[in-house]
Amino acid sequence: MKSVLLICDSFVPAFAPRMGYLCKYLTDYGWQISVLTEEHSSVGCNVLDKMPETQCLSYYKRGTKIEWLFKSVADILFEAKDKALYKLYQKTYNNKKFDLVLCSTFMQFPLSTASRIASELKVPLVVDVRDVIEQYVHYEFAKHKIYSLPWLNDRLHDIRKLFIVKRRNAILKKADAITTISTWHKNLLSAFNDNVTIIYNGYDPELFYPEKLTTEHFVICYTGRIIGTDMQDPTLLFESLKKMNDSNIINPETLVVRWYVDDASANIIKQFANKYRVKSYMDIKTYIPVSEIPSVLKSSSIILVLTNKQTVYGPKGIMTTKFFEALATCKPILCVRSDEAGLSNIIKETNCGIAATTTNEVCNFIDKWQEYWKTNSYTIIEQDSDKISVYSRKLQAKQFSDLFDKLIKNV
Repeated sequence: MKSVLLICDSFVPAFAPRMGYLCKYLTDYGWQISVLTEEHSSVGCNVLDKMPETQCLSYYKRGTKIEWLFKSVADILFEAKDKALYKLYQKTYNNKKFDLVLCSTFMQFPLSTASRIASELKVPLVVDVRDVIEQYVHYEFAKHKIYSLPWLNDRLHDIRKLFIVKRRNAILKKADAITTISTWHKNLLSAFNDNVTIIYNGYDPELFYPEKLTTEHFVICYTGRIIGTDMQDPTLLFESLKKMNDSNIINPETLVVRWYVDDASANIIKQFANKYRVKSYMDIKTYIPVSEIPSVLKSSSIILVLTNKQTVYGPKGIMTTKFFEALATCKPILCVRSDEAGLSNIIKETNCGIAATTTNEVCNFIDKWQEYWKTNSYTIIEQDSDKISVYSRKLQAKQFSDLFDKLIKNV
């Protein structure tokens, strides 16, 4: 059996669906997987029946902002976290043979470790770039903020960004292949490597599929975070709800906007709801385990995807997993505001909903599907299954496997 060492910044049961689902299906194509990663708290992302051999680095032991600050500086100057991960590799996998190294990264860690190990083993290095700093508007990529010293927070992240991008690009030039999630990302990364392949985020076909489930309410549903209104602008939705409420087209006894979000996102929603006087429509809940998301989506009437227009100074290349999981359920998808780019193009190609740019578009879309729901007590879009199946995680695992096979044959 062929063997791959997956080195990633996070792994299930933390929120790491892309690599989790890859491990679920890659074994079907003759690959044995070992994982080297950083330890993170579980969020219930239990997508694997059987976990692969996994070694986790416990790096932030206290979880305080002071620890994060000092270790971030050490990481910027000395790549301290990568060095700690490499030491863990030496203790655990050093005598094991691998045919290929796959590194999945959000910013830059653990690229240095993966490149070093692939070089020592003399095997191909594939880098899976899920996200890049350049896609964000401000500092949305940063998990921690020093609120008492905002100027220090911004300067620290500016410095981090310079170091991360420089180190990332240097390693990308040496990689045997790069995979990424959108056309925008491919165009960016192709400046550093000629062998860049798009493998989209997707859905697990065993979990996400159409069902005609009747509901007592017409439910517009959103799951996930709102990382900032510059990245995800819900204004069109709230403007439309107010307009339809004022025109008596909707009422809170039948229509519910249900949010499964964290506390920070909930505060953003409450501010918009109060501003547009549609608080009575809001049903704000907490995060739910990944295992519950399929049933939540299938019980929705419209699934909400929040984005913003892709511009030089706006968000870029956002292709969230949540969209593809919604796509697989054949529920109407309301994307606001349209990115007018890759996501909008897929919505048009699959005829799965609307990427809206005006309140009239949103109002007409909600009204259309509310009327459908009144007749049927559920909603569903008849779609071309062939156009949807290309985003299956199982098919995407085959894309990875085909790429791996090609590379190891050339060694």
